[in-house]
Amino acid sequence: MTSQSSAPGARVAVIVNPRHARRAHRAAAVLRAACERLRLRLVGVHETTPDSPGADQARAALADGADIVVAVGGDGTVREVAGAVAGTGARLGVVPTGTANLYARNVGLPLDLDRAVRVALVGAPRDADLGRVTLTTSSGLRESSFLVVLGVGHDALTLQDVPGHHASRLGWLGYVLPGLRHLTRPGVPMRVALDGGPAREWQPWTLLVANCGRLPAGLRVVPGAHPDDGRFHVLEVTPAGVRDWVGIAASGLFPREEAPAGLRRRTASRVAVELPSPVAVQLDGDVIEDVTALEVQIRPGALVVHARPTARALPDVALLSDEAVAALVHDVHDGGVSEDEQDVVVGLLTRLTGERFQRVKYLLNSQGDQHDLEQLVFDRLDDAHRGVLLDHIVAQADATGPSRDVRVLCDIDDTVKCAIHDDRYLRGTIYPGIVEFLHALDEGSTVDPGRPGDLTFVTARPAGPRGLVERYTRNALGDLGLPPHTVMGGSFLNLHTRAAIAERKRENFHRDRLLFPECRMVFCGDSGQADPQVGLDARRRYGDHVVAVFIHDVVGVDADTRRAWADEGVFAVDTWDEAARLARRLDLVSAEGLAEVERAVARDIRPQYPADRGRRA
Repeated sequence: MTSQSSAPGARVAVIVNPRHARRAHRAAAVLRAACERLRLRLVGVHETTPDSPGADQARAALADGADIVVAVGGDGTVREVAGAVAGTGARLGVVPTGTANLYARNVGLPLDLDRAVRVALVGAPRDADLGRVTLTTSSGLRESSFLVVLGVGHDALTLQDVPGHHASRLGWLGYVLPGLRHLTRPGVPMRVALDGGPAREWQPWTLLVANCGRLPAGLRVVPGAHPDDGRFHVLEVTPAGVRDWVGIAASGLFPREEAPAGLRRRTASRVAVELPSPVAVQLDGDVIEDVTALEVQIRPGALVVHARPTARALPDVALLSDEAVAALVHDVHDGGVSEDEQDVVVGLLTRLTGERFQRVKYLLNSQGDQHDLEQLVFDRLDDAHRGVLLDHIVAQADATGPSRDVRVLCDIDDTVKCAIHDDRYLRGTIYPGIVEFLHALDEGSTVDPGRPGDLTFVTARPAGPRGLVERYTRNALGDLGLPPHTVMGGSFLNLHTRAAIAERKRENFHRDRLLFPECRMVFCGDSGQADPQVGLDARRRYGDHVVAVFIHDVVGVDADTRRAWADEGVFAVDTWDEAARLARRLDLVSAEGLAEVERAVARDIRPQYPADRGRRA
């Protein structure tokens, strides 16, 4: 099996608004690290300036071959980048770091930085509409775009009156007082034509052309509006007094289909506005002054935006590297999995087939913490989702056929290190040759010796709250130079009796067999507690699927018992070079692997407390 990804890493460019320097720099750092982890190629990080707020940088990124352009900033930055990316085939990612982040809220993007970065890079592609506007100003024609809302009249004047530091410090609260000052001012005369129809005289307090349903201050005065519905929602705001304002505000907080007094709703794909005198217009919160006319047209589906994955909208696995798919699944089930997230995880994995599915499966089992494949399948998924995924695992194992790879399951105490029953070594001593033996098993006869996920430590130790005990176990093994591995644990109840320990290890065997039916298995344990019986049971239950069991003898097993075990493929050994010679005869390790184990045993420390316990009787 090859460890190379079937999908090359997409090329990513990042456009950062440095206005909020700390947030911007942290976001850029998180994006760099995420690109490396997800095997995406970062082709550039560009900062915006007041004179060049994002569109030029996005066009330069596209010229450099970017497949994904990530906008880091507020709605203005996102708007500028989106206008340049629209219609190019490149995908837009959004990491919201602004004041209102209206577009992110409308699309349902996470505001938490780490999650926002993950969605921006490997989210589900979603078609989205873009508003294009041609503005006639005192200085000439100006082309621009918007994603959320265009406003003509007093909402733009309100935004114009807000000091920048108030918006930054207070968020939308900073708009309240300027907005109150404008509430009683007269309407703005204008001529409005919808979809090429006749122009009509209007005099609204403000005219809103909305592409999304959620407007500033979180108001939802456009029920049913979505960023991908292909229509503008045109709002004529004409309140007659305080009562109408209260009704409009209430309808924004508690949306209903019927428009309140002082608010008229229409839909259109084109809007033309003529103004008898220059006024201010706002595009997603950015104010443009001295506008005398404007023409707005919607571009349905002009954007492909990375959104939160759902059961109905999953990331395109054909565009993701194997590492990206594994990281995405891992991150989703970090800390618990909701019903929707279970749909996403199972949907992603069942879209993979054949050799690619096998690669991702092994990557999931080597993520370096307790969120491995075993925990995902047996602890995070409910019965229905687990059944679907296990059926897919079996189907893909049948499709790819038996693997020559060997799954190595290994105990820890008295197997890897002296811990309980062995009086030959100081407690905590790492047994001579065990690390080299595990490497030899991991590499010896595998098609892909570098593939992670072949080694699993099986123990009855509990994972503990939030995986603390399992992390402790993993950290204790981390400095030994072991192959990539995972830890399959138990619960505190499993520590009560030898029978309970054995039962948990049997369950671990069974789980591993369900997860990796295509692979043969080797088990390494010790004679101190339940491992010999667990090994015998596994050989009897699974036959040649369990190629061999190596039992490190720490209590002095008699010769007759050793011979009886060996007849069933369970081999008691005093040292790990002895196990390596047996493994070599079984074609489980290479000659080079055996030599490494023998050298390690020869040069390493000797027993501290020699004792003849009659092993060769």
